[in-house]
Amino acid sequence: MKSKSLSFTIVIAAWNAEKTIKTAIDSVTNQLIETYEVIVVDDCSLDKTFEVVCQLAEKNQNIKILKNKKNLGPSESRNIGLEMARGDYVGFLDADDFYSEKLFMAVTAEIWKNKSDVIKFGVREIYQDSRREVSSSAFFSNRPNEITEKAIELERLPLFGYAANSFYKTEILRKNKIFFDKNLRFAEDFFFNYSVFQKISSFSFIDLVAYNYNRICTTSLSYQKIKNYGPLYQKKIVLLCSWANSKHCLNKSGKTLSIILVRSLYSSAIRKMKDKKYKEALQAIQQFFELREFTILQPFFKGETLSHRIAFLPLRLHSPLITCFFSYILSCLFSMYPNLSKRI
Repeated sequence: MKSKSLSFTIVIAAWNAEKTIKTAIDSVTNQLIETYEVIVVDDCSLDKTFEVVCQLAEKNQNIKILKNKKNLGPSESRNIGLEMARGDYVGFLDADDFYSEKLFMAVTAEIWKNKSDVIKFGVREIYQDSRREVSSSAFFSNRPNEITEKAIELERLPLFGYAANSFYKTEILRKNKIFFDKNLRFAEDFFFNYSVFQKISSFSFIDLVAYNYNRICTTSLSYQKIKNYGPLYQKKIVLLCSWANSKHCLNKSGKTLSIILVRSLYSSAIRKMKDKKYKEALQAIQQFFELREFTILQPFFKGETLSHRIAFLPLRLHSPLITCFFSYILSCLFSMYPNLSKRI
């Protein structure tokens, strides 16, 4: 960043997003004037997504449109845009989401102040009949242990696992050849962020709810039926514990990690139970119990709230069968009261 102006690249992987893509692009172009580019990668849409973006590109030379020859999925589509990125910082916006006003003003101010390698911010989840805002306290650090602690705190919310609520210093991604795993259709953002955070020297979080995540529309390339949910979340737990241990903050982050683990365990089991795969639900629970990290985090199975203490109880008894029964009860409650899962 030798020049006085700061440039941004926004990569949008799009599929069948003709109704939302203009709103997504406008949320960028309405905030920036010259030093930016929007790269849209159309992943073989069956609607008029490509035509809509072409019309916008005719009026704005900062908008670029590519069309994949075959359907590649969200990760590889993002990687194509990332390889073309010329901005100092790169962000990834889903085609059915949008940025809030004044985001780039806040991000630019933070970059000039701290020269952060990565900047993250809050998310607004938009549902059919409600909205949920998730954020955290403002933060900046260039100390590895503090960055790790904050990242784990954000994953609990969860805000670390998103790539869309972030801007990354492009040269760090390019220098370390960091890309999205093209074989993943779920949790690819988490593993991308994990790789990035192993290479950065500074990190900022802005307490600003500025990414609008559309949970109503399902045209986003990152919206897919989840496969291998349990094993992927087990891998996340292993990586997070290893990371915390390497930065000497496992004791400080242990309570947060234990909550991430218990949520992942119950979520994995409940997903199986929704499909009436009760034996597979029990197997998923047993796999979590067999993790070395499960034993490491056991001293933290206490919980600060009543709901957490109840959730931890079957785990403290070290009983997969009781945990499975408790998962079944949760599954029934979530079926009757869908909004309940958002509060726990």
